[in-house]
Amino acid sequence: MAVYCVVRIRLDAETKNSATGARAEMRLSTPDYIRMAFIRGAQGRGIPFSMKVPNALMIEKAAHGEGDNKSENETILFKQSGV
Repeated sequence: MAVYCVVRIRLDAETKNSATGARAEMRLSTPDYIRMAFIRGAQGRGIPFSMKVPNALMIEKAAHGEGDNKSENETILFKQSGV
């Protein structure tokens, strides 16, 4: 018999609401989506979506101590960096 655990994440409300709406159109609950992402990641030994190499803007910001992972709004940082 499988032993289950609980996974919790911290996410800003705007991103959560936007993602919830998109998943609802596909008839997926948040737990179903997270479960699928974990399973796909485990099967492929990686993350279940593509990642991009930092572009010139991100490299420049990093060189000047800007654009670290402490951004108050990751969505804005991703859009500015083209990720």
